[in-house]
Amino acid sequence: MSFDPNFKIPAHTRIQFQDTFMAAIQQNEAKFANTTNVESQWTAKQYVKRMRDTIQWRINNARFGKTNAREFEAGFRSGFWQLLEAEAIKFDRADQKLLDTIPVPTGSVIQDMMSGLNRMRDDMFLAAAVAPSLGGADPYVTPSPFPTENIIPVNYVKPGVGLGANSGLTVWKLMKAKTHFEQQEIDLDREELILGISPDEKTQLLLDAEAASNSAWAKIVLKWFEVYEGGNREAKLMGFKVITSNRLNEDETTGVRTCVAYTKKAFCSAPMSGVETKIDILPTDRHTIQVAAYADWGCFRVFDEMVLQIPCDPTP
Repeated sequence: MSFDPNFKIPAHTRIQFQDTFMAAIQQNEAKFANTTNVESQWTAKQYVKRMRDTIQWRINNARFGKTNAREFEAGFRSGFWQLLEAEAIKFDRADQKLLDTIPVPTGSVIQDMMSGLNRMRDDMFLAAAVAPSLGGADPYVTPSPFPTENIIPVNYVKPGVGLGANSGLTVWKLMKAKTHFEQQEIDLDREELILGISPDEKTQLLLDAEAASNSAWAKIVLKWFEVYEGGNREAKLMGFKVITSNRLNEDETTGVRTCVAYTKKAFCSAPMSGVETKIDILPTDRHTIQVAAYADWGCFRVFDEMVLQIPCDPTP
C-alpha cells in the first residue's frame, strides 16, 4: 500500500481491507461458536425464539364424534447482540512495508484480528452455556437460572457408588452425560453430541485409561486417543465430538473447570453483522496509521435439557 505526500489512504485500500476481512469471517471458524444454529432472521439487537412443544397423538377409531383440541402454548427465549470491537492496531507512518500488508488475507493484521474475534465468540458461547436464560412474558427478559439438575457433581463417581472425592473428567461422567440426553428423549441418531474440554481433562482421561487398561471402557478411550491425536479431529469419544479449548470457565478459588456437553440445537446464534473496518490517520499521534474493526454478534441457550455442565477438578 502506498501513500501520497499528504498521507491520504487510497479509497481502494479501504475497500480491499473491508472485503478481505469479510471473506476471512466467512472462511474462519470459531471452535464453539460454529456449533450452533445460525438464525438468519436475527436481524435486530434482540431476537426472540418461540420454543417448540411436542404435539401428542392418540388413537381414535370412532366414527364421528367431537374434535378435542388444546390451545398451543410455548415458552420464549431471547438473546441480544453484543457490539464487538477489535483492539486498534497502530503503525508508524514510516512503516511502509508493514502498512502494505494491511489488506492482505495472509497478513498479520487480518490473521490477528480473526484470531481475536474467534476467541471472543467462543467466550460468548461458553458464557451463554452456563448463564441464566432470558424469556418469560414480553419483553422476554425474565432471567431463569441454569437448572441444577443439569450439573453433574464434580465428585460424581459411577452408578451405584454415589459420590466420592472431586475428580477430573472420567468415563463415568461422560456416561452420566450421555444417559441424561437419552433420558430426555433426545434423538442421538439426529442430534450431534459435542463435548468441550481443556487439555487437562484430555490428559486425565488418558491417565485413567492407562491405569485400567484391561477395562472395556479404557480400550475405547485409548482407541479414541490413537485416532484423535493422529490428526482426525472428527473422531468421536463415546458419541461425542470433542472440542479442546483453554477458554472454558474456571473457578478462581477452587480451580474447578466447567466442561460442557451439548447438542447443536441447544443454542441459537446470530449471523455476523455490522462488520466494519477502519483505517485512519491520527494527526495528534504524529500521523500514526490506526486500523480497527467492529462487528455485531450474539448467542443464547434455547433448550436447557440439551446442555450439561461437567465440573472437573484438574488437581483432585
